[in-house]
Amino acid sequence: MSPGIKALVRFPTLPTPNEAAAERKCDLTFGNQTFRRLGHALEARRLCAELLDLSRDDQIYRLSYRPSR
Repeated sequence: MSPGIKALVRFPTLPTPNEAAAERKCDLTFGNQTFRRLGHALEARRLCAELLDLSRDDQIYRLSYRPSR
């Protein structure tokens, strides 16, 4: 490696199973909360459109990002 380029290492060692499980739990909790909030917002938009006699075809798509290891 040349002296001007330095490699950045996020985790010098693999996380322990407990650390990985805690990280995954936090990710799932955040994702579920976000999806529920989006669902409520979508329902509110649908009801407003219904009251105002507008057509609304909003959809929510789940996207997943899992960094490679």
